[in-house]
Amino acid sequence: MFESWVIAGVLLGAVEGFKPGPLQTLVITETLKRDWKAGLKVTLAPLVTDGPIILLCALVVSSLSNYGQFFAFISFAGAIFLLYMAYETFIIDEVQIDEGNSGNSGNSPFYKGIITNLLNPNPYVYWTLIGSPFLIKAFEEDVFLPFVFLFS
Repeated sequence: MFESWVIAGVLLGAVEGFKPGPLQTLVITETLKRDWKAGLKVTLAPLVTDGPIILLCALVVSSLSNYGQFFAFISFAGAIFLLYMAYETFIIDEVQIDEGNSGNSGNSPFYKGIITNLLNPNPYVYWTLIGSPFLIKAFEEDVFLPFVFLFS
């Protein structure tokens, strides 16, 4: 029981962590424009933003009635969406780098990371379609298991 939640947390977290998106793009951009410390500051943004996002998504999902059938539906929808995103990730026509408009370097990389992550749809989609149903199911088994899932 405990091990399955650790495995689910590690595997789903790895998929989300390595999936390209706006935050990862910002990490690469800030690292190339400034240095590795700026990129590191951007990577710390989810430590601030993910808690409220997780709480919001879990409250929305847990307030739905007839949860048993919804859990099956939302898990299937989440799997289909992840397959779609994987397909989009592998279909890239051309990479273009815009070197203009670099005069806005006064913003903190950490602040840019927070704004980017709050406006990024990826955490909301993940925590609504996949993460929250896992958290709720874990909570139904044991009060401790959602923390096992989150921290793994």
